[in-house]
Amino acid sequence: NGKAAGEEEQELAADMAAQFLSENLDERIFGSPKEGSGMWASVIRILIRLKENYFQSSSCTE
Repeated sequence: NGKAAGEEEQELAADMAAQFLSENLDERIFGSPKEGSGMWASVIRILIRLKENYFQSSSCTE
């Protein structure tokens, strides 16, 4: 296809990021960032799938 491996990886990463950002998650399940008046809010959630149906969760809010 004429593309270098790095270009293909960048294109794939851009496609995955666009798909992730366009995903509409149910706030009743996932919640939403809470901000104060005149403040920004953000949340980062990381889920790591482990063996035998265990999982690890980390959450950071600011």
